[in-house]
Amino acid sequence: MRIFKLFKNLPIHKKFGFLFLITILVFNQYVWLWIFDNDGYLKEINKIRFSIINFGSLVIGLSLIFIDFKIKVIAKKVFFFIYILLFLELCSYLAIKMLLIKDLTLRDRIKSVTSNDISKYTPDLRSDYKPNKFHKEVNPFGFRFGGKKNSKGSIRIMCVGGSTTWGDGAKDSTTTYPAQLEYYLKSKGYNVDVINAGVPYHTSLDMLMRFISKGIYFKPDILLIHTGLNDNGPAQSPYTYKPDYSHWRKVGHYNNKILKDLWHDFPFSISRLFFLFYFNFEPATSLSIQTSSVPDELSAKNVIKKERTEGFKNYFSTIITIAKANKIIPITIKVNNDHNRENSYAKRFYKDEALDYAIERDKITTQLHNFILDSISVANEIRIIPFDKFQPTSTEYWYDNCHLNEDGIREKAVFIGQYLAQEFKVLER
Repeated sequence: MRIFKLFKNLPIHKKFGFLFLITILVFNQYVWLWIFDNDGYLKEINKIRFSIINFGSLVIGLSLIFIDFKIKVIAKKVFFFIYILLFLELCSYLAIKMLLIKDLTLRDRIKSVTSNDISKYTPDLRSDYKPNKFHKEVNPFGFRFGGKKNSKGSIRIMCVGGSTTWGDGAKDSTTTYPAQLEYYLKSKGYNVDVINAGVPYHTSLDMLMRFISKGIYFKPDILLIHTGLNDNGPAQSPYTYKPDYSHWRKVGHYNNKILKDLWHDFPFSISRLFFLFYFNFEPATSLSIQTSSVPDELSAKNVIKKERTEGFKNYFSTIITIAKANKIIPITIKVNNDHNRENSYAKRFYKDEALDYAIERDKITTQLHNFILDSISVANEIRIIPFDKFQPTSTEYWYDNCHLNEDGIREKAVFIGQYLAQEFKVLER
């Protein structure tokens, strides 16, 4: 009774202090397991939540008991703190909205990572990652578009490449350039079957492995090779170059489940804005981790030399050799990439002299890779589509340095289709 009498005579803030301490005894992971959880197991994230809540209750409780407070002053400061917090939350919310409006790729990646339990890409025995056929954006054949059994007399065209082939900027598989290419050629009377075998961020090495382990078994008649851009990363990496690209990617499992849990467990714009800037939103489960970021590569001071393209030359040459050995007609599509364009990656990270340096560095690398594509193609007597000369009817169709929106993608498909149907005559049998 004496305890209750002492408690009753305490100031109200001290009473609340003791109540906070009591909640620690009642609301903790051990009591929860004992009373509410039948299987006796608690996820690590839930243990962390309990720890945070208990620590907060301890700090608040001890503060209320041992520090003399003036209620009005405290209330004023609390309301001011809440006001600042809400203001920052609103600013962060608007910043995220603006960021996602400008960066369609990032928006799609966040949507893929946070709204679907199935990873869009998954590793196998031969690659770091490949399209996951169980994901809604991948068809049952493991491609973005196409792959069904050839209709009689049709010409099968397989498109290999990175994100510009896969279709970053396209709302679905039917608006990617391979699909639009099929529609265009059919409208001109050609019986074609086009496969979109592109995979975002695949280098020439990844394309080679995917082609020899999967693509070749779909027996294409024509292989459109749209590579070179993603090989800029290994060439520009600040680390000592290795032809197998092990200086650019190292073994280390990447799983987006952790990022998904953080996104959902901390549903505040302030924390999510932090995640956007400091985490890599890749909708993939991969066996490797990249050793350098795009900003690292664009700002590196090492000189871009021919020696840093040895891997690219070998992988591109091998794709051509294997295609020709299997009576597949290889056709090269050159790279169209310019960081002077609005919302390019370089412009997102740099300004003034640093921006000029990044633009020039990437320009040199792209030109070098296009030269390699050109020279090896000529040496092997294969056709070249000069996509580096392509200009859409509006510069606004480029939404960054290399990706097109859907209007631009349609024009790209027509540009490539015209070369196939009119200049090269490879479709005429």
